[in-house]
Amino acid sequence: MDYREFFSRFRHLGKSPGIGGRIKAFPEDFVVIEEPLPQIFEGKRYAIFLLKKRNWDTMAVIREIAKRAGISQGEMGFAGTKDKRAITYQYISAPARAKEKVEEVKIRDAELSFVSYGRFIKLGHLLGNRFKIIVREVGEDAFERTKAITRELREKGGFPNYFGYQRFGERRVVNHLVGKLLLRG
Repeated sequence: MDYREFFSRFRHLGKSPGIGGRIKAFPEDFVVIEEPLPQIFEGKRYAIFLLKKRNWDTMAVIREIAKRAGISQGEMGFAGTKDKRAITYQYISAPARAKEKVEEVKIRDAELSFVSYGRFIKLGHLLGNRFKIIVREVGEDAFERTKAITRELREKGGFPNYFGYQRFGERRVVNHLVGKLLLRG
């Protein structure tokens, strides 16, 4: 997403001017940390791993892990797709019988750490995501403007969720439009 589009969205919510700048110049500029539902750690049928990935599409890395571990992609579970041009941390599940094979998988720019046993992780099995975002090339008064924007956001109750093509996948770039039409009935 272009930084102008991102920061122009705030103008529709508030009256404070944005800070300018660029986001996602490097994957390290955008970190996403998934907050899972505690219930995913109940049970013993699945091995739960923390997946750290850099510059990987979620579906592509899941497909690669399954292939290298010799299991079906459908046996792998995850709570949601995460940004590709980013560093992301998310929980995934694999059948307990495949724990050792998944632990042996080595993929460039992806790390798997066994966390616990639990249940199959389905889409939506998360409380939310935390973000660490670096904005580059901001104006000189960005710090003061950020404080004003933060104050205004608090008064309005927060920032609205962004629903663009990245929200529904990049393979079929009209998914966000289909979702909008579904919501309109």
